Amino acid sequence: VHPSPAAAAAVARRLRKAGLTVALMPDDWAAAAGGVDVVVGSRVAVWAPCPGLRTVVVLDEHDEALQEERAPTCHARDVAIERARRSGTRCVLVSPCPTATAVRWAGAAVRYASASERVHGWPFVDVVDRSDEEPWRRSLVSSALIAALRDHDRRVVCVLNTPGRARLLAC
Repeated sequence: VHPSPAAAAAVARRLRKAGLTVALMPDDWAAAAGGVDVVVGSRVAVWAPCPGLRTVVVLDEHDEALQEERAPTCHARDVAIERARRSGTRCVLVSPCPTATAVRWAGAAVRYASASERVHGWPFVDVVDRSDEEPWRRSLVSSALIAALRDHDRRVVCVLNTPGRARLLAC
């Protein structure tokens, strides 16, 4: 599953060049039902018929394009996880910046990029759970992040995932 239909089509072309039989969703629904090596597509691919399903892979699981906005709403990542669970297969979520949902689901199975992968642009990801801190001691950034920001030898990107409605903001 890829968030972009164009990128999914590119993945399908590369897999076909490698000699695999590929069903590109939604156009190749019948081929997927008949059995192919790989089923590729955007959001709709999580619903594809896949006899003998072995592994479900969601690329860029953090991408908002995987979230269906029409009612009934669903997230392709969540459907992929549930589908893999029900069929007793593996589910692999790939992301350079995994969501808190994905990290919580994966638990101890989270594998962060190795040192060699980081050399090629994969970032360090630190998820900081500050829910145990007193609300009046919390600010928008943690003390570890402040220390990293003050280190002039490091490049730091900070993503504050805060909705427009905060229960409490302490500065």
